[in-house]
Amino acid sequence: MAERENSAFRLYRFIQRMMLQPDALPASQVVLNAFGIEKGGDAHQQNANVARVLGLLFTELESLVSELKRHDYSDEAIKPITAPFDTLSAGGLVNQWQRIKGVFAASLLSLRPIAETPNLLTDDGVVISKDELAELSKDIEALRQEVQTSDLPASVKEFILHQLNIITGAIRDYPLAGVKAFKQAAKDAIFHEVEHSEIVTQYSEKPQMTRLRAIQAKVVKASKFSVEFAKLLSAMDTISHHSGALLGWAQHLLK
Repeated sequence: MAERENSAFRLYRFIQRMMLQPDALPASQVVLNAFGIEKGGDAHQQNANVARVLGLLFTELESLVSELKRHDYSDEAIKPITAPFDTLSAGGLVNQWQRIKGVFAASLLSLRPIAETPNLLTDDGVVISKDELAELSKDIEALRQEVQTSDLPASVKEFILHQLNIITGAIRDYPLAGVKAFKQAAKDAIFHEVEHSEIVTQYSEKPQMTRLRAIQAKVVKASKFSVEFAKLLSAMDTISHHSGALLGWAQHLLK
């Protein structure tokens, strides 16, 4: 049976990855390692990475708590889940992982049953596999290299590369944000196309644009039911035929 996908499962898997980290690491690096970001770069970049991952992490936690409260879970029942994250304050992030590891380990005992309870949490559908994400990333990188070495105008290159970066960001955030990452990416991509409708209209038949649409189609398939990316594909086709009504169309898509 395929594993379901919901906020409790995502937090459970993230904490499992945290549990594999060396005890002597600071909590901030444990968070980054669990997300797949290795130590490197300057302090500013490291701090930015920590802030971004914590933002995703706390968004999932808030989503889970909100759903549990709608089902009349008490604060006492929710506390074992939220307590570990209270340790990830600005001061707590410098603590050695071994000092706070136990409270995270204890939360796994609460998260798993909640994740598996039928009809309790919003179900994102079947998990997108690592193979699917890897294949999508490979296609993106191939198109990225093709665009960079092409004779397309600089503005068109920038447009396509930005679209690819949006999808890359969704792939990066998916393990923690779930299908919401692709939904947000779809909205960002649509607004980006609104801003550059003349490029979509004028260069829609270029092979690189065709391959971009093919990648977006794979996103639809990978995310199983991400309607927003399906709308994006429809928008791309509509833009090239009805660019005059572009803004109204994009607003309609995002309702």
